[in-house]
Amino acid sequence: MNEFEKKLKLINRVMRYERNLEDTMQFEFPLLINEKNMENMLCIYENEMPISALNILYAKLSVNNEIFNTAFIGGVCTYENHRRKGHSTNLIEKALKKMNENNVDLVFVSSFKNHYKKHNFFEVNSDYKYEIQTQNKKNSQKFTSDEFFKNSALKTEFINIYNTDKIRFLYKDDEIITLLKARLFPKQNKEYEIHKLQSGFIILEIDKTTNNALVVDIIGVKENLIESIKNLNTNAKKVDLYLNINSNLNSDLDEKTISTNKSMIKILNKDKIIKYLENKNVIKINYTENTFKITKNSKTYTYNISEFTRALFQNDTEFKTSLNIEIPNLQGLSYQ
Repeated sequence: MNEFEKKLKLINRVMRYERNLEDTMQFEFPLLINEKNMENMLCIYENEMPISALNILYAKLSVNNEIFNTAFIGGVCTYENHRRKGHSTNLIEKALKKMNENNVDLVFVSSFKNHYKKHNFFEVNSDYKYEIQTQNKKNSQKFTSDEFFKNSALKTEFINIYNTDKIRFLYKDDEIITLLKARLFPKQNKEYEIHKLQSGFIILEIDKTTNNALVVDIIGVKENLIESIKNLNTNAKKVDLYLNINSNLNSDLDEKTISTNKSMIKILNKDKIIKYLENKNVIKINYTENTFKITKNSKTYTYNISEFTRALFQNDTEFKTSLNIEIPNLQGLSYQ
């Protein structure tokens, strides 16, 4: 068993086998858990065997032509008989040191646990949730996963539209398709539909037990989103849609609720974030000792680091139109 196989055995044992699931982590997270990413698959060892793991995936995030260096943390796990010994905390500290050396601006974690809070990761409710009743007007071309991935022209069109989005992670073409395959990896009682519209693609995950659906990702569709979903060529009765709170698509939509989905985000490069916000808006930000003083129109507001993070990604402050950064859906192509 080589080094990668040892690490993979640990990750699948804890993240899948202990949950009575098949060993599929390498297929669900192919860029994160990959032999080519070995240097970022951090482990603690005992007797030359990994007993605790944390994995990092680096990705560049483009937000309206501003590039942020970001990192995902995932697959954090420890063998059962080695838990509660501080291994995860030690790995987080090691990971943050490595990220600082790699000039990372923002760090994302898709789960929320106390050992992240100790390192100034903050919970963020970053989505609105919509429940949409479908009308099945067949206003889209519907493809199964197999049909889509066998169609070279469709894949090329998907990649081209993805690469025109002003807010996206900058992946290579083959990585975009790899990530899409991972997100559509077969799961129990789930099936997937890729809907092609004139302006782009809407991808649904269908729950076969309820015949309800979840929007996995939206590529290119920027107008009349609710109507587009209502009129998809699908037999799903109801569709759940999650949109980033800072998304412009929310402006025309009603009957939304704050999602219970939470992410954890840590700002590593405060100077980069402050510079971006000051250039984008007519505001001035002074930062000292974990305190942000924000001045706009001769008024000054003071935030601590937790409040500032939520102001950026949750948009629940006086600066609803100026102090925010939209990020892509971390459950879609960015499922890593």
